[in-house]
Amino acid sequence: MAFWLAGVERVASYHCVMSKSSVTIKLVIFDFDGTLASSLEGITACMGHTFQRFGYPAPSADEVKATVGLTLEDSIRKLTRFACPESAIPAVVGTYRELHAREAPSLTKLFAGAADAVARIKEEGLKTVLVSNKGSAGLLQLLEAFKIRCYFDLVLSSDRYPKPSAALYDTCIAPEFPHIGRGEVLVVGDTESDLRFAANIGARSCWAAFGYGDEEACKALGPDFVISDVRQLPHILSVHSGGPTSP
Repeated sequence: MAFWLAGVERVASYHCVMSKSSVTIKLVIFDFDGTLASSLEGITACMGHTFQRFGYPAPSADEVKATVGLTLEDSIRKLTRFACPESAIPAVVGTYRELHAREAPSLTKLFAGAADAVARIKEEGLKTVLVSNKGSAGLLQLLEAFKIRCYFDLVLSSDRYPKPSAALYDTCIAPEFPHIGRGEVLVVGDTESDLRFAANIGARSCWAAFGYGDEEACKALGPDFVISDVRQLPHILSVHSGGPTSP
């Protein structure tokens, strides 16, 4: 099923594999990198500078792109081809976080219409959560710089409970929204990790096809919605939300 979206340049439709009456969304869980923001340039630059400090070759943008959605620790393992000893990973992570906080903000941009999309979703009365593999300090720094922190009821770094583990939802999200069922949750993200996270918690999924995820792998996971522009998301939720939710 495809729906026409008025007022979105060069983007005609989103794809939905569910009937309009089959789902009501009350809580939206957003990813950040590749979903709300174009951050690959900043991640690549900071990863390259970090690796140079530790004597590893700087990875290419394509190599870094293939790790978006992984934890930082797993990204380092993959990008160094497991040459980095486990004992050294905390130091590499710490250096990357430090460089990211200083260098990445100027290289990170919100996708066109992202701030407006999140604002409109809040106006619909839905609850919103942002979950990112970024460190909490760096993530909050970016949200404040983009002036979108106010649009999220809860902001989480998934360092402790990385996606796609359901522990993140069970421990940090579900207790905050006890009246919202798992089937009333929509996870919006661009990678396999986001879609597997949705499946693991029993939520609906929306694949941001414009992001950094592998197309074949993400399609194989059967997302409920597919969008090619973040500006399509408010329309989906205006159709599939049940109006304002209780605290």
